[in-house]
Amino acid sequence: MKTTTINLRVDQITKDQLEMLSQNNDVNISSIIREAVNQFLNNEVYAESEIADEKKGLHLIKTLGFAEFIFWLYHKAIDPEITEIEELYIQFIDLIKECKKYPIFSPDLLNEFDKVSNELHRILYDQSYTERYFKFTGSSVNSFDYQVLANFMYTFRYDQEDNKVIHCK
Repeated sequence: MKTTTINLRVDQITKDQLEMLSQNNDVNISSIIREAVNQFLNNEVYAESEIADEKKGLHLIKTLGFAEFIFWLYHKAIDPEITEIEELYIQFIDLIKECKKYPIFSPDLLNEFDKVSNELHRILYDQSYTERYFKFTGSSVNSFDYQVLANFMYTFRYDQEDNKVIHCK
């Protein structure tokens, strides 16, 4: 690749530090500066992609809290008994609220999450709620549609041409 020269002004302390680093590592100052600039630019590109992910909501999908919520939803389909501590339910309510901020979560999925959130609210704050099992896992019209969740999970793993595009780490 063709290179070009850039003149750079630095204070005397910076120049002395660069010279000492150059001598200690047996590399010229230009190489040190070039490497530092490349690292900075690579970090900026990474930071920009992280910001873009955050605007969409992809950062939320990559959290342990979101994974725990998805696991819990599927576990409740198998065992709908109410057995967890209230703090977990509060965390799930907060997570659902946060999901509403991001465009990656479709209105259909948010509607399903609302069913869960509403029932968690009833469990936590409605004294007359005495059920021992989650109703959202049932087979009524108001039950959670696990197919909507499965479709969502599929869509952020594959693009429109069915190419794998894993957005999680």
